Amino acid sequence: MTGYHRRWIAEISMYRVKQLFGGHLLLRDYDEQVADTMAMICV
Repeated sequence: MTGYHRRWIAEISMYRVKQLFGGHLLLRDYDEQVADTMAMICV
């Protein structure tokens, strides 16, 4: 898998999360954003 392909998958994944859960992340810290996103997906 090339770097571009991985980036594309990540961009599409974040687009879907934003579409499903409101369009933005409230937290600024990257680790907290990841934890918040995983919590939203699990719910």
